[in-house]
Amino acid sequence: MTRKRLVKLIMGCGYSRNAAQLLADSARGYPSYAEYWRRQSLKFSFHKATLPAARALSQMAKALKAIDWDACAAATRQLINALKGSEESTS
Repeated sequence: MTRKRLVKLIMGCGYSRNAAQLLADSARGYPSYAEYWRRQSLKFSFHKATLPAARALSQMAKALKAIDWDACAAATRQLINALKGSEESTS
């Protein structure tokens, strides 16, 4: 297997070209690129399988950062005060 083929296989698992190149550099400690792929392909496949979950978590993090927590706290205080007021009027 050629280095170019290895890089393309790694990219097929969701890694960027630059990341795939860096991972292919680490294959130099193996007897061949094919042996590196044989030993590491499960790890790369796991990465590919978890990409949708990682993207969803990233979107959730962005959404949480966008929340105006001060406004939520103020609204919660207003709700609590309103509920306290309704309890007093029913007693």
